[in-house]
Amino acid sequence: MSAFEASHWASMALVWGFSVSYAYRNRPFCDRARISAHQSIQGLGSWVWSSLQWMFIGYGYRIYYSGFWFCFFVVTGVLVLRLSGEGARHSMPWGISYSVDLLLPIIRLREYHYSNVELVGWPRYYFYFHQLMGYVLASFLVAGLSGLIE
Repeated sequence: MSAFEASHWASMALVWGFSVSYAYRNRPFCDRARISAHQSIQGLGSWVWSSLQWMFIGYGYRIYYSGFWFCFFVVTGVLVLRLSGEGARHSMPWGISYSVDLLLPIIRLREYHYSNVELVGWPRYYFYFHQLMGYVLASFLVAGLSGLIE
């Protein structure tokens, strides 16, 4: 079996005397199967895709990973604004709302952040990456919640 199939692990749980709900609730078999499948992947593209699934949403079983990444990028955005002085230059004492606003891909919390804030230097390029990561996190979150990734 080259790819992960949850039904095989659920069947194995039944054979060993566990209920399927126990297997899915605690996920010990699914995690081991995903890790072993990840280690046996051939091809760079498949390996990168599997690694991204693991990092951002825990193969669809740990959606809360995306919340940790969201917090990480918000804090990093605040630090970039504070350390570069761009936050103070644009009257943003902390820059939390700016960082959150640019990380949320579809929602615009404040139009001022898009029309009047013009960052210069390396913070501008960081926030391009910041916005891109917002789209990546949202895509993985939607895929994990909808069951596309399991």
